[in-house]
Amino acid sequence: MVRYKKRYIVVEFRDSRKSNTFLHLKGNHPKNAIDEAIFKTHGHYGKVVVQPLKVNYLGCECGLLMIRTPLSAYKLLLSALPTIDCVSGVPVKARVLRVAASPSAAFKFLKSFNEDLLATYQKNQKIYREIKEAAFDSSDDEMDDG
Repeated sequence: MVRYKKRYIVVEFRDSRKSNTFLHLKGNHPKNAIDEAIFKTHGHYGKVVVQPLKVNYLGCECGLLMIRTPLSAYKLLLSALPTIDCVSGVPVKARVLRVAASPSAAFKFLKSFNEDLLATYQKNQKIYREIKEAAFDSSDDEMDDG
């Protein structure tokens, strides 16, 4: 029995117009964009070599993907990912976060990355809430004085 080696690539898609906003991905749109980028970069050869490409994980809210590809083709995929400029009509920027040899290593990275992202988001929300309350309190003070 032959064992086919694979690589698991974790990719993040961000809205290129606003770098701090996440892209909400749906359905097969990311995979179709990846297929188009591979065809545009490497032609028919690249399309055939990367044919067994599969999206194992799609984080719809934060634009994260985990892609499974054969070991022989992962470098073609890595060279094609930066050329993706649009997913379902939205201009995007693709960023490779991690290349892992096993799905468990990729999922561990995804878990830690999502936890860090959540902590950052909660910290930003707390700061935003404090600023909003301070602005609201200062406007109340101005109304009392006037």
